[in-house]
Amino acid sequence: MNKFILLIVSIFFLNACSYEPILQKKNYDFEFNKIEFSGDKTVNEIIENRITKASSGNKKYNIYYSSKVEKTVVSSNQKGDPTIFNLNIDLEYKITAQDKIIIENKISKQSTYNDIKDKFELSNYEINSIKSLAKRIGDEIMMSLISKN
Repeated sequence: MNKFILLIVSIFFLNACSYEPILQKKNYDFEFNKIEFSGDKTVNEIIENRITKASSGNKKYNIYYSSKVEKTVVSSNQKGDPTIFNLNIDLEYKITAQDKIIIENKISKQSTYNDIKDKFELSNYEINSIKSLAKRIGDEIMMSLISKN
């Protein structure tokens, strides 16, 4: 009987929950006037697209960021061939409004993956990992500005 009541109560609470992703809202109350960046071109373009697509509003901000992509070998086999890689993206950014620094932060995202014998597949996997990490960094920048407002 207790399990039945617990089931009914949990269904009631879960059904009443209205989950809504924060970054899926289309209209933010801010916009980036000036976007300046340096570092890895691919990462910078993905982040720029991510933050400009999501922003449109009354408050105007400027953003300056610098990215660095680093691929390192974590483990090698007995022959010295790499078996595990680590892909790390470091980003330093500064958001300003009217020549005042609003947010200054560093973000670091990493991915560890195994070697793939087919080098074309390995290259595609690395590109997809970089894109995924860069999108997550862009989302984190947006979230930092949303939480600041």
